Amino acid sequence: MSLAIYLSKTPSKIMRRIIILLLLLPTVSAQIEITEIMYDLPGADGKREWFEIHNTGNSTNISDWRFFENGQHHKFKNFTDNLIIGTDEYAVIVNKPEAFLNDTNFTGKIIDSAWSSLANSGEPLVLRTSKDGPVVVNITYLPTNASDGNGASLQLIEDSWQACEPTPGKSNTCPEPEIEEIFESNQTEETNESEYIVESVQSEFQLVEEPEEITEPTLEFNNSIEPEIQLLTTLPAEKPTTVQEPIIKNKLVKLAYESENKGHIVTGFYLFLMASLFLNIMLVMFK
Repeated sequence: MSLAIYLSKTPSKIMRRIIILLLLLPTVSAQIEITEIMYDLPGADGKREWFEIHNTGNSTNISDWRFFENGQHHKFKNFTDNLIIGTDEYAVIVNKPEAFLNDTNFTGKIIDSAWSSLANSGEPLVLRTSKDGPVVVNITYLPTNASDGNGASLQLIEDSWQACEPTPGKSNTCPEPEIEEIFESNQTEETNESEYIVESVQSEFQLVEEPEEITEPTLEFNNSIEPEIQLLTTLPAEKPTTVQEPIIKNKLVKLAYESENKGHIVTGFYLFLMASLFLNIMLVMFK
């Protein structure tokens, strides 16, 4: 009996067998994704690179999984406790655990997997359930200036990759500076600047010396002077006037300058007369 005749006679049996076969096939229920990539660290990258995975599905054993990078597949090795990723659990897959721990204070799940190097120019990263198993994750990261060797990592935040301060084993965040803190810092700088200006002005005032007061000499009584004159001298003297020393100096300088200029003018006038007289004599002599 041919296969076509067999299928035409027993359709119900064939369908039941197909359904049972589909139920027995292994299915991938894990919802693991790559959420953070540290591909370019400050200084030499040698075996210090790592990436983070997060399980949003059921608890999954990844002991048979493979990490594909640069056309090669890499196994996973247990480093902390086991290779089971629980629901909503994070794990960090590192190139060398000792180097990773030296760079961070991480205390979560660490999985060891040796690879050559994560390309600083970007490359595809693939996770499969086995060497030839179905693909679970397939992403291609691209470098950014904000994460090239300055300590930042690429983080998946709301379906968008951003360069932020590394958060291995934790929910990714990229906080921005608060406006209130910025305002307070600016206000403090302005206050400090105004205080500095006031202090500098006060110091300038302190450097100016107060002018000394010049008082007129007081009159002494003479018993030989007549009483009327003595009565005049006993009257209350006027308040001594004060003359500021800078003003006196300015006046003296002005008088000296004027006198010096006058001297120059007189000298110039005499020189002009002498030159005129000399020219007249020379003209008479030549005539």
